[in-house]
Amino acid sequence: MAEIIRSAESIAHWPFPLPGPGNPVAAGDRVNRPAPNTTQRLYWTLRGPLASSIAVLDRPPKEGSHTFAPFYDTGTGAYHPIAALPVSEPRVSSMTVHVELLQDWEDNWDNWHYQHSEPGMEYEGSEWGVLGGEQNAQDFDIDDLVPLRCCGDPRPVGKDVSLVVRASFSGDEGDDEDGSFVTVRDYVTAVHPWLMSLRNDMLGALGTLNGDDNPYPQLTPLFVEDILLNMVTIMTQEEWMHGKTVPEGLLAAYPPQQIEV
Repeated sequence: MAEIIRSAESIAHWPFPLPGPGNPVAAGDRVNRPAPNTTQRLYWTLRGPLASSIAVLDRPPKEGSHTFAPFYDTGTGAYHPIAALPVSEPRVSSMTVHVELLQDWEDNWDNWHYQHSEPGMEYEGSEWGVLGGEQNAQDFDIDDLVPLRCCGDPRPVGKDVSLVVRASFSGDEGDDEDGSFVTVRDYVTAVHPWLMSLRNDMLGALGTLNGDDNPYPQLTPLFVEDILLNMVTIMTQEEWMHGKTVPEGLLAAYPPQQIEV
């Protein structure tokens, strides 16, 4: 189960269950770390549909993996056994997921365009104003103004979207004495299509981070790195492959440079 939230403030009062006996830890501001031997074993690309983008390795690639299998097998309609495991430790009933690259995009844009122009000293391709306001910039104190456009590029406002991932099992039936928890399947099946919908924004954010403020090419391979579950780290293929060993044939079976949009 998943739910898109457009504002960080709007998640503060969700009626999450409180931690306690029989309940996994409730979602909130905690850091959600992957449970051992779960997402560390995923080869997770953002190249297209889940079935053609994600494989499960026999061991984390940093430890040198040798074999791989589909996360979701379209032939059998079955998920890999890893999908049933709790995705985090401790277990949680829900978590709110952000993308680090997009959360930092506006700040990185500010840093890149710093001192390119000033209020009252604007040039073609630049514009100053108040965030979220339609009023004339002259109606505000100069300290309230920010660059809304610079070098012809719009300020990336409101890009820090988030996704609430909830456990698909209710826990009310008594099948699990520990209550409901977010599984690897819950997490991956919710987060993957969400990330795919944000792919163009990620390419733009990578361009800003790289220092030229031009979006990366559409066919740039993107990977998900399993550092924190609630703060997704996006890497290019070169970054993700650094220090890792993957099974022979993996890149041919799941070619990251062939984008299926």
